[in-house]
Amino acid sequence: MLKPGAAEGPIRSYRDYVRRHDAPRWAHLRRCLLEDGVRAIERGLWFISLAHREADVSEALQKAELSFARHASEWKPA
Repeated sequence: MLKPGAAEGPIRSYRDYVRRHDAPRWAHLRRCLLEDGVRAIERGLWFISLAHREADVSEALQKAELSFARHASEWKPA
């Protein structure tokens, strides 16, 4: 997630990431996801394994869709 006013484009270094990453906004989205039963780790990764079936993936995507909508309606920049 980009900070407001951050330049678009590829991130080529850690400095690019730090300048652009909107940590509070990402934390809010992660909390929304977690409250809806989807865990995304701090780096933004989600994991899947051979133990997950198509129904598990579909359920996670449905929950994520709800989380994204809630985040969009609730998020207020500081």
